[in-house]
Amino acid sequence: MNKEVKRKNILVLCHQGFSFADDLISQAHECGFTATVLTSKIRADQSDRYHHLELKADFFFSTEQPALAHADIHLALNTLQSREVDTVACISVWEGYRLLMAETNATLGACDEQPERLALVLDKYRLRLALLNAHLSQTQTCLLTDQSLPTFQSRAVFIKPRWGLGSFAAFRWTGEPLKEKLAELSKQMATDVDYAGIFSAPYEFVAEDEICGHEYSFEVIAANGQPSILAVHEKLDLDLEHGSVLEKSCAAPPISLPDVDLRNGIEFIHATLKALSLRHGCYHIEARFNTATRKWEIIEINPRVGGAFIVQSTRWVSGHRSLRLWLESLVPSRTWQALGNENQLTTLESYCTAKGRSYFRVYFGTPGKQINKIATTQSAPQPHSFRQLVKEGELLPHSNREIFLGQALWLLGATAGQDTITELNEKSKTFFEVGYAN
Repeated sequence: MNKEVKRKNILVLCHQGFSFADDLISQAHECGFTATVLTSKIRADQSDRYHHLELKADFFFSTEQPALAHADIHLALNTLQSREVDTVACISVWEGYRLLMAETNATLGACDEQPERLALVLDKYRLRLALLNAHLSQTQTCLLTDQSLPTFQSRAVFIKPRWGLGSFAAFRWTGEPLKEKLAELSKQMATDVDYAGIFSAPYEFVAEDEICGHEYSFEVIAANGQPSILAVHEKLDLDLEHGSVLEKSCAAPPISLPDVDLRNGIEFIHATLKALSLRHGCYHIEARFNTATRKWEIIEINPRVGGAFIVQSTRWVSGHRSLRLWLESLVPSRTWQALGNENQLTTLESYCTAKGRSYFRVYFGTPGKQINKIATTQSAPQPHSFRQLVKEGELLPHSNREIFLGQALWLLGATAGQDTITELNEKSKTFFEVGYAN
């Protein structure tokens, strides 16, 4: 491994060997930095990632626990310092490490959001109260405890963990016994190794009015109080299945949102960021637009890039690389000047006009099932990128969350119309198929 001590270094926090580690290493190298990977324990069936990351990164550390902690970062930074490595920023796309990242950046002098502001948006109960207080939401919320479970009143209520990720244990409550259901979900939250570090006891839930309307996500980079919306994705297939919310397909830019409503949405996102004092960082903001009331409502604010093919889709649509821009935003300007480099942040507008159109589909599995057959077909249009995330014989986790089987991305010209996306949305359903043994 290359151990050039004169170059500035970026610390990449990696969850169980992945979390866009390869992309972040490449982006750091392109910017003239060395890259250090610190990963939590990698699953036994993915153990080849140890060797892969050790070869690709300039410095590599791993732990024996499934989730990183403050002590792991402290030890890595001390080791790097003893080797005369100057670490200037820390980055992680794993939401469970977002506060660790921000707290580390505060000690390094990097340009990240204040940890207390991020703690607010990660807390779904406090976030809703803040939005209500700023008159940016009309959705009522309440905190659930064993002593304060609501009585079902024949109206739509959505329940989710107070702190969560990946729609884990998020469901539409239709009146089933709530105490038993929350107890079972809490058990899953405590035992799901893939999501280690996301949840901690006591497991709290919030109940909110169901937010109606079409759902969209805004991909945002903010630096020094100047937010830029790189892309807006419309969620075309959004289903409640297997006790979770599954976002099955997305298109960018939106295909069913008039320009005036899109502009209002952009203004709404800018107003939200300002009201919450979010001045720095990368945000994947989920919101719904109600065509009857002409109102926007925030669902969640995720202080990271979006999952699935959001990063690749955003690059195609906007011409900008969100991971690169996020990395650039973290590094103080004096460091860029010392390196003799210029970053791209100054070229961003408040909303980046679309240069192309994208569509991607995510294929989800059934919890607790064992896969005995995997196939891709030629009947659907062939995607530009495809990821198969499971293998034959694999037993899927028995958990109420997104269980990814595969992801496919189609890149289209800017003139591709709504009919093209609608047809692709239907035909892509059969591109990737799995069969179960039980």
